[in-house]
Amino acid sequence: SFQQKHIMQLLDEVGLYDVYESITIPQAPANARNRVINWGYAFVKFKAHEHAFACYWRLNGKSLRRYGSSKSLLVVPACKGRAPKKRGGTIKRCNETLPPPLAPT
Repeated sequence: SFQQKHIMQLLDEVGLYDVYESITIPQAPANARNRVINWGYAFVKFKAHEHAFACYWRLNGKSLRRYGSSKSLLVVPACKGRAPKKRGGTIKRCNETLPPPLAPT
């Protein structure tokens, strides 16, 4: 399953090393085979809003094929200090507005 080290590797590869404070991957309780499974999402706490926006512009939609998954990343801002709430099978998102992408340097 996708682990914290994979997220760190993705962030590092796009130049976001040393700009985050923590990575949290919520996990389901161990199953009958004593395997802990993640829920398919993670929270990254960045040191500044600019870093979170850079993460969005650099990783949103990126394929996870090289990690053995057919999925792509969906980067969504979380509510300030709170996790998004799940209601009726969808995640209630914050009203954060993403700025336009920065010009390449």
